[in-house]
Amino acid sequence: MQYKHFFVAAFVGFSLLLSAGCKNADARFAKVEGTITYNGAAVEGAMVTFMSNVGESATGTTDVNGKYTLTSSGAVGGGSGALPGEYTVSVTKTQTVSTPDPDEEAYEQGKITYEDLQVL
Repeated sequence: MQYKHFFVAAFVGFSLLLSAGCKNADARFAKVEGTITYNGAAVEGAMVTFMSNVGESATGTTDVNGKYTLTSSGAVGGGSGALPGEYTVSVTKTQTVSTPDPDEEAYEQGKITYEDLQVL
């Protein structure tokens, strides 16, 4: 997966809704939500990070529909939103790939018996 496509999708695929207020307990922070897609499909489980050079960064995780809402630890009342300003946006998604055990594979293919598998 090419990360540069994620960054393009991050800038194109979400709209910054930095309109202050929006039922936020801490009026300094604005609600920010959006959608991350890759090749037209929603990306589930991606970490969206808005990194600030001055001030506090904000993060969110995408749901099954690729939607996220940013939160900031410095915001009062649940930490929702981000401070208005300029951010560097990153989107990361980690995918775990398991490597099959060759002995387990040999057993599943019938090349060795269960007893042989227990000895190995």
